[in-house]
Amino acid sequence: MVKYYKKISKILPFTQPVFTSASDNGTVGGDKFACYAHLPQSGLAGQDWYLFRANLGSGYSQGSAVNYPNGYWLLYNPKLWNITNLSLYNIPYYAAAYNDAAMKTGNIYGSNDNQNWELLTSFTNTNYSAGGNYQVDLSSNTNYYRYYKIQGTSQGVVANPSIDYINGLGLIRVTATQKIEKWQECTQAEYDKLAEDDRKIVTDIYSIFSVDKFYKLAEVEKDYIQPTATLGLDSGALGTICGQSLDSVTDNTASAPNAFNGGSSHPDKYVNSGRPIFYWIFKINKPVNTTLLQISFNASNSGYLQGSNDGSTWTNLTNGAFNSGTNTITITEKYKQYRINVNPSGGYGTNYGIFYDATLSNVRLVAKYNVQAWLECTKTEYNQLADNLRKQGRGLYAPKLNNKAYLGGG
Repeated sequence: MVKYYKKISKILPFTQPVFTSASDNGTVGGDKFACYAHLPQSGLAGQDWYLFRANLGSGYSQGSAVNYPNGYWLLYNPKLWNITNLSLYNIPYYAAAYNDAAMKTGNIYGSNDNQNWELLTSFTNTNYSAGGNYQVDLSSNTNYYRYYKIQGTSQGVVANPSIDYINGLGLIRVTATQKIEKWQECTQAEYDKLAEDDRKIVTDIYSIFSVDKFYKLAEVEKDYIQPTATLGLDSGALGTICGQSLDSVTDNTASAPNAFNGGSSHPDKYVNSGRPIFYWIFKINKPVNTTLLQISFNASNSGYLQGSNDGSTWTNLTNGAFNSGTNTITITEKYKQYRINVNPSGGYGTNYGIFYDATLSNVRLVAKYNVQAWLECTKTEYNQLADNLRKQGRGLYAPKLNNKAYLGGG
C-alpha cells in the first residue's frame, strides 16, 4: 500500500537558553543549542558559554573575545529559527580602555549548512560603555536558518596594546521564533501539487504483511529479587526491625538490616532478670502481594521462625526449633510479616546485669509475586472477555509460498 505525505510547519517562540556551566553548552551540529567562539583570545578560550549566562559578569575576564578580524561567534539551534533581534553587551571591562575589546561595527550572517553564508545585516555599536548594551535589528529577515554568525568588522578606540586586535562580548540576548517541521499523511491530489522537498511517498509493507492480533489482560507470576540494602520496617522494598521488650543497656538494633543484605546482625543486651529472646521482624513491602516461598539464614543458636498477620499473634512455621548454623525453611502459608527468634548465648553476670547476645546472618528470601500483563490469545478467548480485559492490534505475518515462509527477496 502506498501512502502520501506532505511536510507541514509550525512556528513557535524560541526560548532564550540560560547556561550555568560549560556543560550546558551544546555542540555545533548537535541536538541542542550551542554558542561557539571561533579563534578565541587565548586568555578567554572556553568562555563562549559565558554569553548565555543569566547575568552580565564584572571585569574583563567575564566575557568572550575572539581575534580580529577573522574571529567570530556562531549561534546554532538544531531546529530552524528566525532571529528578529540581537541584544549585545560589551565585555564589562574595569578601566577607561574598555572599548579596546568592543566591536565598533559588525555583520550578521545566516546559514543552513555552516558553509554557505548569507549576509543578513550590518550593525554599529552605539554604546561603548563597560558592559554597554546595543541592539541589532533583524526584523527584515524572513528566512529560517540553523546557524547565525556574529563577526566584527572594526574595533573601538585602541588604547591598551595588551588587548589589541580582538573583539569582545559580555552577553547575548536573542529574540526569535523557531520552525517545527513534521510529515503528515495527505491525499495523492495534495501530494501532486507540492515541491519535491515538501512531499514523500512511503510504501507501507507492514499493512501488506500484517494481521489482526488479539490480547487478554492476565496475571503473570514473577520472581522476587531481594534488595541488596534494606530500610525500616514500614518503608523500602524490604522492611526489617530487631528489638527487645526487656530493659536494655545496649541492643544494637541499627545492625538488624545487615543480616538481610549479605552481612550479619549481632545484638546484645544486659538484663536484670529473665532470659531474653532476640528477634528480627521483616516483611516484603514491594512489590505488593508478594508470597514468601522459602527462607534460608545462618543463626548462632537455635530458635523459631514465626508468621503473623497483625503483629501481635505469632504462629510457629516449623514443627520444632531450628538449629544453630545454616537453615533452609519452606513456607507453606502466606503471612503479612515474619519473625526469626534466636535463643541467646551468654548468661554471665556483669556490673550492668546479665549479658546475652545472638547473631543472625545471610538471610535470603525466595518469593513470587503477580503482575498484570497483556498476553496474546485466540479470537475466541478475546470475544469472551470484557472490554477492559482485552485489546486488539496488528502484527506481521509471513505468507507461505510452497510451504516456505517468504518476506521478500529474489
